Amino acid sequence: MSRLIVRRFAVMVLTGVIFAAFSWGVSVQAQQSPTVFLSVVDRSGAPVTNLQPSEVKLVLDDMACESKKVEPIGWPLKLTVLIDNGDAIVSSLTSLREGLRRFLAEIPEGVETELLSYSPQPRWIVRPTTDRQQLVKGVDLVAPNSGSGAKFLDAVGEAVNRIAREKGDSFHTIMVITTNGPEGSGGNVNGIVEKMQRQLTERPATVHVAMVAISTTQSVGRVSGATQTQIGVMLTKMTGGRYENIAIANRLPVLLTEYGKQIARSHLLQSRQYRLSCDKSPSKAPKISVSTSNPSVADLTLTRDGLIP
Repeated sequence: MSRLIVRRFAVMVLTGVIFAAFSWGVSVQAQQSPTVFLSVVDRSGAPVTNLQPSEVKLVLDDMACESKKVEPIGWPLKLTVLIDNGDAIVSSLTSLREGLRRFLAEIPEGVETELLSYSPQPRWIVRPTTDRQQLVKGVDLVAPNSGSGAKFLDAVGEAVNRIAREKGDSFHTIMVITTNGPEGSGGNVNGIVEKMQRQLTERPATVHVAMVAISTTQSVGRVSGATQTQIGVMLTKMTGGRYENIAIANRLPVLLTEYGKQIARSHLLQSRQYRLSCDKSPSKAPKISVSTSNPSVADLTLTRDGLIP
C-alpha cells in the first residue's frame, strides 16, 4: 500500500520565488479548510524560522487564497522502540545493546521515548520518558527470552493502536529492531494488518525497521522471518520510513547510529515548520500550490500531515 499522507516534491525557483505543489488526493467537504504543512530550510539545511505570512502564497485550483493562515508549530516527537529479544538475538546481545546506546545518543534531549521488547510478548522495558539516564539504563535490561517466538506483529499492532488512541498534537516514530527468528503472534494476521493500515492513514506515524537476518533456518514450512520482512517492508513503504536488512549483527551499532541521526533530523524539521490553511476550498479535491519569496529559503517540503521521515 503506498503512503497517502506524506510526499516530498521537487522545488522550482521562479524569479526568486520558491514553489511547490501537489494534488490534495482525498476529498474534503465543501467549505472545509484545506490544511498543509510547510517545512523550509536555508542553503545550509537549517530550518528557516522567521517566515512571515506576507512571504507565503497559497493557491488552490489556480485561485489564490486571500484569507490564509500561516501558523508556526512546535509539536513534540514521541518515539517508540520495539526490540526483538527472542531466540535469534541470543548470540548478538552485545551488538544489540551497543547499537541501542548509540541510537539513543543521537536522539535529541526532550524527546519522549519508550523501550519495549516483544518476546514472549510485548512488554515495556522503559515506559515513555524524557529521562536519558533511565533509557540508557534500560538498555542493560534487554535480555534474550529463549524457548518462545517473538511477537513482532503483536508489538507493532499495539504500538500503532496506542498512537491511534492518543489525544493532542504530536509526531510519532516507531523504530523496530527485528530478527528472522520464529514469529509467535496469533490471531487474524490479515485483520491485524488491515487495522494497522487504516489507523496509520487516520493518525499517521513514521515506521522504521532494521531486520537482522541472523540465520537461514526454516520454521513450520515457511522461510524464517517472512512475516517480519513482508510486513516490515509494507509499513516502511506506506509511512515513508526506512527498511534495512543486515546479515551480520555486529553491524547493528553503525546501522542504529544512522537511524538515530535520521530521526533526529526529522525531529529538527518537523518541530520547526508551518501549518498553512485557507478559509475555504474551491473544490472537493483541490490542487494545492505554495510559494514563498523569503530570500533565506533554499528548499521546502510540503506535506499533508507534517511528517518528514
